[in-house]
Parts: sequence; structure tokens; C-alpha cells
Amino acid sequence: MKALNYALAVIATLLLLFCLNGILKPKVSFELFAKIDKPIEKSWPLLQDKFNLSNLLEDVQETEYVYGNPGTIGSASDIYINSDGNHQIIRQVITEITPNKSISILSESKFKNVEYQLSAVEHNDTTYLTSKITYKGNNLFTKSYIALTGSSLVEKEELNFRNFLNSVSDTNLKKFNAIE
Repeated sequence: MKALNYALAVIATLLLLFCLNGILKPKVSFELFAKIDKPIEKSWPLLQDKFNLSNLLEDVQETEYVYGNPGTIGSASDIYINSDGNHQIIRQVITEITPNKSISILSESKFKNVEYQLSAVEHNDTTYLTSKITYKGNNLFTKSYIALTGSSLVEKEELNFRNFLNSVSDTNLKKFNAIE
């Protein structure tokens, strides 16, 4: 009986620590930076092509417009993802856009929300991109899970960002800077 009580105490402590992790760190945020050796007018249209996502982003199966005028504030798309056999639908809504300068997108799913902000600055026919990404869990479990798996989220977003950049031109992706 003592062993059972001890085992339950250990499990309860681990569960408490897991949940505490999500309370103390409810989101994971980071930035990616890149340089594209061409003017933004030539690379921006690819960013607006939602149907090209399946070629650029790992695990994306298809994209479907839901409402709004594509590429405008408030327009929404459903992104169908198959990641390791797990199927999910992510609704992406454009929350801010200034053509050739910046775009903000909110991606909503059952378990998490992801805020993307991409800004571009051009200097001497070279475009400098900054991508800010924030993952937030929708419940205590996913907040805790995101806090524990933050580094793998960063790696996946870095791969997706690199795929996007490689489709635009020869690029120089700088190492990400984690923001806590």
C-alpha cells in the first residue's frame, strides 16, 4: 500500500509540474529573419498564394477559401493538415495586411492558436524579412504541451520559413532568435 501511495504521489507531482509549466509559460514566441536578393514586388505575390501552401509547408494537404475576398483583412481559409497520421483543420484569418510591407494571420485550431506576423523592408533591391510567431494553447494541457515542445515548434517553423524562402529565390536564412 505504501508503494502505491508513493507511486500516486510521484504521478501527482509530475502532473502538477506539467500543468505548472503551462501556467508559467502559456505561450512560445520566436522570430525568424531572412534576406531575399530581389525586390519585394517580385516575392510578395507568392506569399498571397494560399493554394501554393501545400508545396511550401510540410504536412499541408490542401487549402480552401471559406469567406471574404482572398488576400484582404478578414478573409479566411481552411488549411487541411496530415501530420504523422493526425488530421486537422486550421482556420487562417488575415488580421492585418499592408501589401508589400506586412501581413498578420491568426491560425485557429481546436487545441491551439498561432499568430503569424511577417514584415518586409526593402533596401537596394534586397528584401529583409522578419517573421514573428506566437503559439498559444487553448487549454491547460496544450499550454503545457507547447511549453515543453517549444524547440520542436521552432524547428518546424524554421523549415516552413526556409521552404517559403527557397521558393522565392536564393536566400540567406539567419538563425532564429527565441523571444520569451
